[in-house]
Amino acid sequence: MAQAIVSAVAIATVLMLIFVVFSRQVLNLLFSAADQEILDLANTYLIGSALSYPFYALMQTIVGALRGSGRTRISLGFTLTQNIIYIICNFIFLNIFHLSVLGVVISLIFSRVVCAVAAICFVSLPRFRFGLTRSDFWPINRELQKKILYIGIPAGMEQLFFTGGRLFAQTFVVTLGTMSITANAVANSVGNFSQVFAQAVSLSAVTIIGQVIGYGDYEQARKYIRQLCHIATAGIIVTLVIMIPLLPVIVGWFNPPEEALMQVYICTLICMLF
Repeated sequence: MAQAIVSAVAIATVLMLIFVVFSRQVLNLLFSAADQEILDLANTYLIGSALSYPFYALMQTIVGALRGSGRTRISLGFTLTQNIIYIICNFIFLNIFHLSVLGVVISLIFSRVVCAVAAICFVSLPRFRFGLTRSDFWPINRELQKKILYIGIPAGMEQLFFTGGRLFAQTFVVTLGTMSITANAVANSVGNFSQVFAQAVSLSAVTIIGQVIGYGDYEQARKYIRQLCHIATAGIIVTLVIMIPLLPVIVGWFNPPEEALMQVYICTLICMLF
């Protein structure tokens, strides 16, 4: 785990420096058609989000290791804690101090820093299974790093291409105006919520399938994969049956402009169904 943390934090730090230094250039390259006010707010969020990358990488590496070792309750606890802190801070900074995007950025950084520090302290406890010490982090084990990157780089590239495709699509949405940007943002949020059950199954599949393959039982692994796919599909169908009738209520939580409502409904249905 320690060597995985070293590589993840190092890569995240490099990315942080790139996005902090070249935030304006990145935004102008991708979203030059957006209004200047939107670009200014996006710049604030991008820099703030980038500052939290090392802490996010630290926590995600630890949480991933905990899931892989079957300690899903602990990883769930860290994830829930981070989200709860984020929600509470957002409420304080947005509704009481009225800090707009800056408040969201402060909430994001604070929640990630707190949970990253808590996670590294937890796995460093002597009584814990990992019991990390300074000697586990330094010196760097080059052979182990090669193995980590051999697995990590393809997995990271997969996410990069997926996220990059969505980002590329956003560049077209920006040219359609502020109302379209609003409709797309709300639709993506609601659409992502409808996929929570399937995402939870996919996370559990990593632990379940990984441990079965570790025992060398490939036939059982195939059986579990089929079962998990069926469970995820059924979960999505049930979620959609519940959410679609409640769509006006759910969309209302975002307080979209009246003139954007129809676009929001259409985009949300597309995101949820396809």
